[in-house]
Amino acid sequence: MFSETRASQGKVILDGGHALFTNISDNPFAGVGILLNAKHVNKSNRIYNVSDRVLALDFVFNGKCIRSIAVYVPHCGYSAYHLEQTYD
Repeated sequence: MFSETRASQGKVILDGGHALFTNISDNPFAGVGILLNAKHVNKSNRIYNVSDRVLALDFVFNGKCIRSIAVYVPHCGYSAYHLEQTYD
């Protein structure tokens, strides 16, 4: 999982067939991503763009649906405003 992602929006197939799922907004201080191994890419079901700091991905692993969630909470170098926006 990645935070402060600056890659393209959505699903990007990388070399080797791996997939990078991202959600990027106009906020240059946010964006998260989930990197999925090539052997699981065709088993990815749904992506949830909850916010520019929360992303969830459903995929099937060993016959069960797994939800992977990436969350980026601003560190202490950000203002209290950015932190409170995250909690809202």
